[in-house]
Parts: sequence; structure tokens; C-alpha cells
Amino acid sequence: EIVASCQSDTVEVEVLDSGPGFKPGEEERIFDKFFRGRTDNIRGAGLGLSIARRVAEAQSGRLAYVPREGGGSVFTLFLPVAEEPEPMPNVLRSTRDISADQKQDADEHR
Repeated sequence: EIVASCQSDTVEVEVLDSGPGFKPGEEERIFDKFFRGRTDNIRGAGLGLSIARRVAEAQSGRLAYVPREGGGSVFTLFLPVAEEPEPMPNVLRSTRDISADQKQDADEHR
């Protein structure tokens, strides 16, 4: 199950599952590189949650875990709402935005 919402300055995306969850005390360890919780018949290197958290942090966000009531997990991604960027003047967005003369000029200078 996936639930998304937008607060005043934060976008929140929750991913809820009904899997086996994690043992008490593993709440932060699950984000460590190569950490694998229950490994019964579950493949993987234990890198997914570590990578996901680093990606969130690189975007000035965070990734959190809480156990799901009734079993499973809830992962919540918090990302800041980006401000609308100022338009960049005199920047070509594609070759369709330039005239044939400008295109020829650019080709000659390559």
C-alpha cells in the first residue's frame, strides 16, 4: 500500500507492507549497509534501505521506519517541497527553439 500527502513544506510518501517486519531494536540498524533482518528464504545484499536513506538525505529529506500495527512495516519518505525555480533566460531548451541560422552557426563551431 502506498499513501502520499503534501504538508505545507514537505511531501510524505508512505509505503506500508504486511510482511514479517523487523525485530525490536533493529529500527535504525535496518538502514546500515549489508544489514539483513530476517533472512529466511529472502534474497538480497542488505543494501536497499541504506541506499534509499542516502538518496533521501541527498535531497535534504529523510527516510523513517516504524512497525505497522498488526504486523509489517511502514516506511515514510519525507522530502522538502521545492520552490519554483526562476526561468533561465537565453537558455536553449532544444534545437527546436533556435532558428536555422543559429543551428548552422552552432554546427560550424564544433
